[in-house]
Amino acid sequence: MEVLAGLAIISIVSSIVLPGMANFFSGMQVKAEGEIFVQNVRLARYKAIEEQAVYRLIFDTANPASEAPSAYRVQVHSAFDDPPVGTYDAGTYDDGNYDSSYWFDAIEAEEIIFDTGTEVKTNLPRTLYFWPNGQIRLGPDITNPGLPANDTIAECYIGFGYGSSGIKVIVTPMGVFSSESYAADLVDITNDTEVLW
Repeated sequence: MEVLAGLAIISIVSSIVLPGMANFFSGMQVKAEGEIFVQNVRLARYKAIEEQAVYRLIFDTANPASEAPSAYRVQVHSAFDDPPVGTYDAGTYDDGNYDSSYWFDAIEAEEIIFDTGTEVKTNLPRTLYFWPNGQIRLGPDITNPGLPANDTIAECYIGFGYGSSGIKVIVTPMGVFSSESYAADLVDITNDTEVLW
């Protein structure tokens, strides 16, 4: 009887504690993914302003368009590596190429890979361009800022889900919302169907 009572107590405690632990770890996972993304957006924007260069954040397109991205890069355009600084050859944007030779990785890791268990949904453009004036735009051509292809981005989001937890990071033309704004609540993204590409 004592053994059965002990097993009953253990099973009751386990049924209460284990789901809570799973929720805690899934919450930590999505917060970590969100924080890494926010830091890289802020880094790209800061570097673009500091160096008066054009940076980009480009998502991996190896997957079919119907699938979410698995990785991304933060890069600087090659025109800013050598003098004259800030000059472009219009043919060297190569902005749709994930592995372009005209863009150089700006952080130690060549690419940032999302955790395989993380669900990613977004309506962000496939490539974000960080201009020297601090704006996030759709195109890299700083010599023609008035072209529609170079407009500032609309307010967009990227959502990370893991287990029962989810979080959204909001990206605006001037950067990302503060960590307090996006980390305060874990948002369920399971009903979001918006994947732009």
